[in-house]
Amino acid sequence: MSSRAWVFVCLMVGISLTLLGCGGGGSTSTPSPAAASPVIMTHPSSQTVAPGQSATFSAAATGNGPLTYQWQKNEASVSGATASTYTTPPVTLADSGAKFRVLVSNAAGSTTSNPATLTVDPNSAAPSISQQPTNQTVYSGQSAMIVSAALGTPLLGYQWIFNGTNVLAEATNATLTLNNVQLANAGNYSVLVTNAYGSAISTNAFLMVLQAPPCTVAPSNLLSWWRGEGNATDSDNADPGDRHAGDGDKD
Repeated sequence: MSSRAWVFVCLMVGISLTLLGCGGGGSTSTPSPAAASPVIMTHPSSQTVAPGQSATFSAAATGNGPLTYQWQKNEASVSGATASTYTTPPVTLADSGAKFRVLVSNAAGSTTSNPATLTVDPNSAAPSISQQPTNQTVYSGQSAMIVSAALGTPLLGYQWIFNGTNVLAEATNATLTLNNVQLANAGNYSVLVTNAYGSAISTNAFLMVLQAPPCTVAPSNLLSWWRGEGNATDSDNADPGDRHAGDGDKD
């Protein structure tokens, strides 16, 4: 091979190598990051409930999605418990001591949370309403008192609610007292009772507020008087409502 031909071959090889180094004449791809197995960020907490109540366990995890959840009771999968939160059916004393954990999985692997212990306390009781509040009717400007009572393990907390959604911040006793009632106070009142083992809400008590009748001012210079009743006799069936003057004579 002549020296000129050799130079040409070397030149072409150099150009080809340059093109490959710059990405020309070929394709490159960025490798995807390795998928990460789930990591439990929040483990479920142990719960204490009364017999007949439910317990709720929650967990949170991170990792490449989608993440799937499977709750286990005493290391056995619970049918249908495939969300990050699990609420048990009403428990019995036989459930006390059970261990609950969650298995979180994705395409890269799986991880299991720490177990949480369920305790069923036979000496505890969630609240129950023993005295429902009753309807009241008052005139505007008067006071209204709505009474309720509840049973359950102390300490019981009370919170009165107006028309189902309006929480009355200062109304936290078994009895609700409303002073100087106005027409805007008319509506339904209920009370939410809570303790460490659950809650109960009362039925509604309806407060009716009537417009107060106009005041009748007693005429001056009278010993006594009473309002006529719109007929020929008063409630004693003896007088049509005449006013008695100060000298004792009828007008």
